Amino acid sequence: MSVIGALDIFGELHERATRNPLPSPEEMARFIRVTDAITEDAEQVVRKACSPNEKARDLWLHAEIFTDAPEGTHPLPPDALLRIFLWHTTVDKVPAPPVRPPAEDNVSERAWASLTALCHHRFIDKLRQNAVWRQRYTEAWPGLFKWCQYFFEQRVARNSQPDGGLYAHLVITELVHGLLYVPGLKAVVMSTPGIVKLAGQLWGYHHLLGDGHYAHMLTARITGMLLTVCTMDQLDAFCLAVTNGDDRTKPVARLAMSRLKRTLRSPEELLQMQHALELYAHSIAIVVLARLPGHAATMSLLLENATWAMTSALVNVSRALDLRRGDTSMLSNCVNAGITFLRYALIREDSYRWVCQALDAGLLEAVASLCLLVEHRDLDSGPAGAHMRECLKHIMHDTLPKHMVYKSVVKVTRREMDEVPPRLVRERMNVSYLKDDWDTIGNLVKLRATLAELEIQKKGVVSCDSLSCRKSGKKSQLKRCGGCQYVYYCSKECQATAWPNHKRMCQLKNEMNGHNKEPTMRMTFTESDAAFFRKLFGVDAHAHMPHLRRIAKRDFPSEPGENFVICVDYTDPDFPAGKCALKNIRTYTFGDLNSPAFDPANVAAQNQEMIAMVRRAPKEFTFIEAKFTLGERTLTRNVMIRPNLWAGADSELEHAMNWQHHDAQFACPNARHGLPSMFEGVIGDILDSGRDSDSESEWEDEEEEEDVPLPPPARVVDSMTRRFEALRMAEID
Repeated sequence: MSVIGALDIFGELHERATRNPLPSPEEMARFIRVTDAITEDAEQVVRKACSPNEKARDLWLHAEIFTDAPEGTHPLPPDALLRIFLWHTTVDKVPAPPVRPPAEDNVSERAWASLTALCHHRFIDKLRQNAVWRQRYTEAWPGLFKWCQYFFEQRVARNSQPDGGLYAHLVITELVHGLLYVPGLKAVVMSTPGIVKLAGQLWGYHHLLGDGHYAHMLTARITGMLLTVCTMDQLDAFCLAVTNGDDRTKPVARLAMSRLKRTLRSPEELLQMQHALELYAHSIAIVVLARLPGHAATMSLLLENATWAMTSALVNVSRALDLRRGDTSMLSNCVNAGITFLRYALIREDSYRWVCQALDAGLLEAVASLCLLVEHRDLDSGPAGAHMRECLKHIMHDTLPKHMVYKSVVKVTRREMDEVPPRLVRERMNVSYLKDDWDTIGNLVKLRATLAELEIQKKGVVSCDSLSCRKSGKKSQLKRCGGCQYVYYCSKECQATAWPNHKRMCQLKNEMNGHNKEPTMRMTFTESDAAFFRKLFGVDAHAHMPHLRRIAKRDFPSEPGENFVICVDYTDPDFPAGKCALKNIRTYTFGDLNSPAFDPANVAAQNQEMIAMVRRAPKEFTFIEAKFTLGERTLTRNVMIRPNLWAGADSELEHAMNWQHHDAQFACPNARHGLPSMFEGVIGDILDSGRDSDSESEWEDEEEEEDVPLPPPARVVDSMTRRFEALRMAEID
């Protein structure tokens, strides 16, 4: 029997098996004779199969026996089959555009039959160990890639049947996915021009059948591999491929989130490898799609509540790890994806919104649960473990303390800290490398929550804006300016008196109010947060006054206090309550407007008018410059408060909020010698008076102004004892 005739019998058997899966004994006997003939003359079969005259159905039968029958069933050795399949998928055989529908026995049908075998794990899994096969795939990749592009257009994109292109999609996806995980081939695939577009087309294809979930997972893994180090242009190409040319990123974000939410399962379900793998794949897709801060896809994902979903997933993964059953390596990968996403998502634009979302979804519980595993690298002892450790540290030491200037963040943090299981805090957090950061956040929350509560108690109390009047009262007792709707007066006489000083600012505020009412405009901060800024900056300026007076005395001994601008910087995580500095009001200039504004010119004009008002009446106002974080930007906000703090003004609210009077002794680099405030009055005087020769000229003016004799050691001890006793009694009270 000829080999050619034998291959025709293969096609006949294939057709009959399609109609009747159980062949007759006669057909089986013919099949055995054919396979024997192939075995006797394998090289002749290869030469015949590597021909443009080869029948597509014969290639299909080769592929089906190789992929579906028990391994080793095919009479041809795998190396011979690989040569056949690669011959039919070379780059020169790809038809020129336009793409035509499939036709029996044409070149695309033969290539398609070959591709279904080349993507199979019986080839792909052996590439790691078989250098010869790996080299053949590397040389054949340009053709394989061109055929993948061709078949996506021919059999996936143009298939009008619901999920009719699912099988073709799976074949292409499995080939690309498999080669990306082969050392040596990964770099070849990733460097291919157009591979990102193909990945976007595969990832964006919608499946309606259950098998589509497996394809979604594979395409998510491909996306994670390809976009890990992508550029802005590559991410643009990916998104355009997903949306079929639509330049909006919102559909991309919605698709990514719909797939992620489908994988949010209970801790018990996540112990199953399949569910953990699916969660990891879609989490990584979210991570890489949101990795570029300036890309629209990042904000689209955040607006689709990606932060809440990723944090919720991290909480469930941490609970699954507590159950500790079976292999948890994939759960460790999920932890890595979740922590990595939060590390960067929480510093994106409008960061306080994402911080609130993460806290609300259980961030603190997840951190408390995972801190020891991450610290001791129980999840991963390699670079990934070190990366997770750094990410958690950044979140707790840097991101959260910096955002405690936002009332919305303080409110959620206070509630969520009470919800963390005490066992996690006691047994894990308190013995971990994050303990100090946890305590810092807790102390900040207590102080800032106190301010928020006192602010509520005094809500509705305003003061007359006339400099010649100190009257204050409820809003119902005073009249608001009809122009700016911002300041209040107790009478028309006070309004007339204040008008020359208020006129310019009134006009600017009125213009800004008109912008704020436009439907396309959105405030940078909530009104509640903006009001909290003003109170916080004023209170903390008062808390820093002991440090500021010493700075003024040392560096500007002849300058009146009312000429100073008080600067408080909240951007240094090592000083979470802020660090202070002084500037001169007469030479003060505003920096560049480093935030989005409806009307930058109007904001700049308001700033200039505000500084002019203070310069006209410096003894009436305290001018404060505060720096804080919004996303990755440092913002500067200026407020002026009455009266002037240098005149010794104090209030019940400011005293209650002064962090120097609390157990939490927050540091300031300008605190005298870095001593806690209860020691400053005694030991500070001792250290100040003990000057060396190098600093004598620097402190000469201070020595002439105040020459206090050094107290004897007994007096020092007695004074310290009295202060300790007073502090202890105050705590008891």
